[in-house]
Amino acid sequence: MAKRKTEIVVSLRDRVAARLKKMGRSVGRVIKQFTKLAAVTAALGATGISAIFFGAIRSAASFEEQMSRVRAITGASAEDFTRLKQAADEAGTSTRFTATEAAQGLEELARAGFSADEAVSSLNPTLNLAQANAIGVGESATLIATTLNQFGKEAEYAATAADILTRGTQTSAQNIEQLGNALEFAGPIANTAGLSLEKTTAIIGKLADVGFRGEKGGTALRNALIELSNPSSKFRQELADLNIHSTDFVEVLE
Repeated sequence: MAKRKTEIVVSLRDRVAARLKKMGRSVGRVIKQFTKLAAVTAALGATGISAIFFGAIRSAASFEEQMSRVRAITGASAEDFTRLKQAADEAGTSTRFTATEAAQGLEELARAGFSADEAVSSLNPTLNLAQANAIGVGESATLIATTLNQFGKEAEYAATAADILTRGTQTSAQNIEQLGNALEFAGPIANTAGLSLEKTTAIIGKLADVGFRGEKGGTALRNALIELSNPSSKFRQELADLNIHSTDFVEVLE
């Protein structure tokens, strides 16, 4: 009986020892894994890669948040939202702007009343205008949308409008902000008077060259167009004295 009891105790002791040994190896592996993780984290911090890693996470979150605003404003369907998101993503890889900045452009276009299709087709011209004139994407989108609305143009005209606006700053003594301000005052009435965006921009450029920039240039053009449309205005009388009877502002200038 005593012998049997001794055998049981020895067996239990051996099993406990084996289990402890196995647990020791498992704990050892866990400790080694944590040690490696700590070393990797330290290396990431030392090389600045961790900042890049976590920065990418923040950037992705910012993009998703921005696209949520685009979706809320456009009321886009799942299919339209996918195309909007793809457009912003592609812009982020093919231009100097980030996907989030491109999404900001989409937001401003949507706020101006553009549909999902119109916003997507106007995004690249918006980015081109922003890059050529060193302005923000949101500001560029607002200018594109406002200009198209002023001259009654559809979204398909966005690329042409961006080119005209950029040329307008490159060939005259004004920047894009001043040109935009001038169009804000003169654009609608210029369109009513039958002037194209290209002609209007050229006239504003000539006014800028002689010191009438921004609001001042736009106001001068607007007043001249108003006077020209009024048969009894002093301006029309002075033109008549010069034997000029046209109501076409471009012809009058020539």
